[in-house]
Amino acid sequence: MLPLNVKKYLYLWLVVFFFIFTTFNFNNFNFNFFFKVEKVKFNITKYLDEAIKSKAIELTLNKNLFFFDKKELIKILYQNKWIKKIEINQKLPDTIFINITEYNPLAYYELNKNLYILNSGFVTTEIVNSIDISNLIKLQNVEDLKKFKIFYEIISNQFIFFLEIKEIHHVYDNRWNVILKNNRIIKFGNYDLKEQIKNVNLYLKKEKIRLLDSRIKDRLIVNYDK
Repeated sequence: MLPLNVKKYLYLWLVVFFFIFTTFNFNNFNFNFFFKVEKVKFNITKYLDEAIKSKAIELTLNKNLFFFDKKELIKILYQNKWIKKIEINQKLPDTIFINITEYNPLAYYELNKNLYILNSGFVTTEIVNSIDISNLIKLQNVEDLKKFKIFYEIISNQFIFFLEIKEIHHVYDNRWNVILKNNRIIKFGNYDLKEQIKNVNLYLKKEKIRLLDSRIKDRLIVNYDK
């Protein structure tokens, strides 16, 4: 049981809180007076542009640490197509920490003499200066990103030479050509891709193969270097 003096103070505080919350007009109270945001800190990012970062800071600076518009802040940040995940934390007395997880660049393509990047969220953006495209896959004739996403997710998990891919060309429907960094060419047919990759993986281990053509089901055409 609580001592008598503790009960006495407990009842007193309950009366005080009841009075405050039933008579105080919170609509006219300036919450920014307490715990005013003085600092907004971001983790290190590669692709978050400064304009969006400035908008986020402007929205939260000098606001109350616990009553700023978090939904609007998240909406502003997600204007950047590279953002995958956002975590917002507050630290007393005056700091907001914004931790951003970004997508990675997957591939690039050229359209009307301009270069575009496809990131791991399968979203297209204009090329960012900090991206080195020399190690990215070059795409050609890839107009349907939904089809490419299906193809990419299968081939990235099944194809043992995936890291050696230099270019991916979409031919039509589910027909794809893949060019490796050693200029080997693989032609995939319009049927079970996993089955094709299984056969291609076996043959690519052999040296001096120049082309593998699996366009015809149950048949694999192999061309060797002369």
